[in-house]
Amino acid sequence: GYNNALWICTATTQGVCALWAICANADGQSIRKLLEVTTERQEIAASVLILHIHHDIHLILGDSRGGISIFTLNTPSLDAASWSIARTQCFRRTHAKDPVSVLHAYSGGFGSAGHDGCVCFFAFTGGPTGCFVHMNTMSIHPVHTPDMIYIPPLKGNLSLIVGGYHSSHYIVYDVLQNTQHMCIEGGGWKRPHACAMSQSSCGVPEVIFVCPVPQGKHQTDLQVFGNLGMHKLTPSNTVVPYALQRNSSFFGKVVYCAITLRRPDGRAEYLA
Repeated sequence: GYNNALWICTATTQGVCALWAICANADGQSIRKLLEVTTERQEIAASVLILHIHHDIHLILGDSRGGISIFTLNTPSLDAASWSIARTQCFRRTHAKDPVSVLHAYSGGFGSAGHDGCVCFFAFTGGPTGCFVHMNTMSIHPVHTPDMIYIPPLKGNLSLIVGGYHSSHYIVYDVLQNTQHMCIEGGGWKRPHACAMSQSSCGVPEVIFVCPVPQGKHQTDLQVFGNLGMHKLTPSNTVVPYALQRNSSFFGKVVYCAITLRRPDGRAEYLA
């Protein structure tokens, strides 16, 4: 957020991305559009990230043709009539011509993952006229269509965990440690789903994945998989059983999912 406001990004299939602010006031809540930007060649905006580095705020769009657009924003007060763009950077075909499906912030920069099976890292050079530099590209095999990146806050061994589909299986894989945390029959890449990870108190990553499975015209089963509480897992135990499978019926062809993750202090985190 900015000035105690909640920010929301919306994107269209014409590549238009709008930045909104929800503010609390004496009359309740107000919603204002702060900014509207478009991808370089009006490609579909496949992923969006708001990145705060030092005193700068960057709006990052990954498009359906493998490109990444970075908009550095002027940040007046929320009472300003409109916001503007201070600088723009474009990285064309960073992921070949495949969609950029994930953008993930880390200290000093961000990472992107695309359907080309690679993850790219970008670092901010700093200063008042700083820019982003493409630092490294890594293969994320066996994940072919990623939708999640997770970098655990661990000391010592570094981990880069990606989640996504390989054929009809959903795989959660640590690229740097060559460890598979979960592999399940997820039902195919066209179905909406959500996956999240957190770090348990004993250092074992906890994974939870939800996948709606349509059953006929008017029913959808919601399947939940994960390894929560299975702290005896070792790196050699690369196949996680279906420890958290639940089926529930919902009306309609499509279900969008929400996830609850437990933090080490026992509190819950939510991912919509």
